[in-house]
Amino acid sequence: MGNWWNWQTNWNSERLIIIIIKVLLSICLIWIFLQDLIERTAWNFFLFFIIPSGSFLFYKSTQLEYYLYSVLANSITLVIVGIVIWMIAKIVMRKRVVETIGPGDVLFFIFMAMSFPVIAFIVITVFALAFSLVLHYAFQRLKKEYDKTVPLAGFMSLFILFIYSLHWSGMYPNLYFL
Repeated sequence: MGNWWNWQTNWNSERLIIIIIKVLLSICLIWIFLQDLIERTAWNFFLFFIIPSGSFLFYKSTQLEYYLYSVLANSITLVIVGIVIWMIAKIVMRKRVVETIGPGDVLFFIFMAMSFPVIAFIVITVFALAFSLVLHYAFQRLKKEYDKTVPLAGFMSLFILFIYSLHWSGMYPNLYFL
């Protein structure tokens, strides 16, 4: 009769896990976008889910040494950017850092740092910030009122979802090889 429930022959379990992670990651990114847009906050639960998910997808797509190098280089880049943000907040804006960038935004940057190689991280971060600025300006024009805060994690999650969608559909297969 044989073993009819053998995961190795009937289903490729690793591929199934990756598909489940992609679906859950997509749902979380959409949820973060909607929640940050409406409530100007993002639940840390979703952010703590997307960090290991994005990191796992990157890890499975590359070699261990390249993954570790990328995460280290991206982390150093984030520390430098964090110092610049702190200096701008303190010296130029005369505000506390927590008044200029939220914890959800910081966690989202950590997600991006652990999910992409160095060049892709820098390029995606720059374009995600530009996308967020343009989208925020467009929403301001539609609402005819001014919001002092930008739902940065929400807008960037929408951009990342677009990038992932291009990659997963095969339209941009080289996401992890930059």
